[in-house]
Amino acid sequence: MQNTRSTSPKYNFNADANRDGRIGPIDLAFTLQNQGISTNVSPIVQANYDSSHDMNALNPRTVTVKTAHFTGTATPGSTITYAQTGNAVPATTTTADSAGNYSITVPLANGTNTFQVTSKDQFGQTIAGAIAPVTSIDPSLTVTPGTVKVKV
Repeated sequence: MQNTRSTSPKYNFNADANRDGRIGPIDLAFTLQNQGISTNVSPIVQANYDSSHDMNALNPRTVTVKTAHFTGTATPGSTITYAQTGNAVPATTTTADSAGNYSITVPLANGTNTFQVTSKDQFGQTIAGAIAPVTSIDPSLTVTPGTVKVKV
């Protein structure tokens, strides 16, 4: 393919390193100089808790439902995994869209649920961190002021 002009059917634009319309010795030299060059892309992940199911302002991140909803941003195309640190519920995975947005509903075990959130981008790079816990309580055990509930 060396000394191939752009008018030839053998011409490959990707092999024309200096984009001069022909593939020659200079293109090979540029290619050899660039071998081994790499860069690191820093993956990102952000998690936002949907508080619409919170019991009340006095009990933030405490719910009587068995799921929690999170939205966030990450590197576009990344795989986002929420794994409960006690392994009481299965891990849940989603993929960030082309703009980097994601939405995920994760199962909750009774009690405190702390999640390890991991983002793995298309280059295999990962970033992870724990988020503040969400507590799921049995609704039959909640007490309204002035009433007494007894579970029989």
